[in-house]
Amino acid sequence: MAKKERSPEAFAARPYTRRAEPFVCHVEAGEHWWCACGKSEQQPFCDGSHRGGPSAPVIVTLDEPGTHSWCGCKATSTPPYCDGSHACQPGSRGVETDRAQNAERAGKPAMLTVEEARERVMRAVTPLGAEEVALVDAHGRVLAEQVVAPADIPAADNTAMDGYAVRAADVAGATRETPVTLDVIETLPAGYVPSRTVGAGQATRIMTGATIPDGADAIVIVEVTETDGDRVRVFRDARPGAHIRRRGEDVRTGQMLFLPGAAIGAGEIGLLASIRKGRVTVACRPVVAVVSTGDELVDVDTAPGPGQIVNSNAYSLAALVREAGGEPRVLPIARDTLGDITAALESAASSDVVITSGGVSVGEFDYVKAALDALGAELDFWRVSMKPGKPVVFAKLGATPFFGLPGNPVSCMVGFHLFVWPALKKMM
Repeated sequence: MAKKERSPEAFAARPYTRRAEPFVCHVEAGEHWWCACGKSEQQPFCDGSHRGGPSAPVIVTLDEPGTHSWCGCKATSTPPYCDGSHACQPGSRGVETDRAQNAERAGKPAMLTVEEARERVMRAVTPLGAEEVALVDAHGRVLAEQVVAPADIPAADNTAMDGYAVRAADVAGATRETPVTLDVIETLPAGYVPSRTVGAGQATRIMTGATIPDGADAIVIVEVTETDGDRVRVFRDARPGAHIRRRGEDVRTGQMLFLPGAAIGAGEIGLLASIRKGRVTVACRPVVAVVSTGDELVDVDTAPGPGQIVNSNAYSLAALVREAGGEPRVLPIARDTLGDITAALESAASSDVVITSGGVSVGEFDYVKAALDALGAELDFWRVSMKPGKPVVFAKLGATPFFGLPGNPVSCMVGFHLFVWPALKKMM
């Protein structure tokens, strides 16, 4: 690409500063220039002449449409460097076109962005279906039915405190100096229903949760009373409704409590129990086979020898599967031979999802891709434009989604969170 000459006087007043981090040029239309020489923070933009010399860093980043960082012509990896002159149209994705064309020229498939790869994964997976389980086994599951309240909760007005059920008018003006004395006509523990109506000058001794007797419209807490045989002295007044929980205050008959897709935690279990729902319909939990590959791996209860490492990925992946709501199925370590890895994948394919760690790069002993080919898997992608974790494989082993993650523990977990986690959530 020919260099576009710009007047050096335009930059005479600006000192040269090498930038160590990417600079994003927010130009939405028209020609603009960019390089990493640090002179592109304000207009006029850098002319791309790389005054820092041919080894000056040029950093290419892809931003949102209309906010491009660079022309994306990929002539910046080796000299001669691109001069950065190009026309950027608002809303265009010219950077991606350049990326694809450059990959095609090199004879390689263009690497997908993280967003593109995740979209492919999400299109390829479908919900597994539903099953009915006992309420005690529903914790951590995903609800697959709507739940409507069959009755009011509480079922009747009841007291929130221990004390006395009274008529508010009877205790109006009560103080420590001028108490009100009432006749106690009944004692009412929780779980019992009142048998008498509270009349003028009367009170029912009542425990938390007990039903409010007819005639009473307030609760005087026990701390402001004093018992005297069958009578009680009240030292504080009470407003109508004081310390009373009304019928249906928590849940009304016919109220929608849960929709499909709700996560069932301890609170949800309690509410479901309170409406007497002993069995619930939940999404099936995906069974996820976890296969670690590598001659260097030993299990956690084996001391590693020279050149060996502990198979930590199997344990972190199993934990992540559980956190996502799946059921892990950890298989034995597959050694770095085509036969061993192929046999491991064949055994794992009976699960709902298969995850491997290691063996997905381009090394001499990276056999996962070859094993997939041998099993007739439908390969979707095997590299993603990201760091860490570029060598990520997604394929279908028959109808089973397959994720090949890097062996590096950090890259492995990054790949899981970006691609496997959302897939498992969609399947449930």
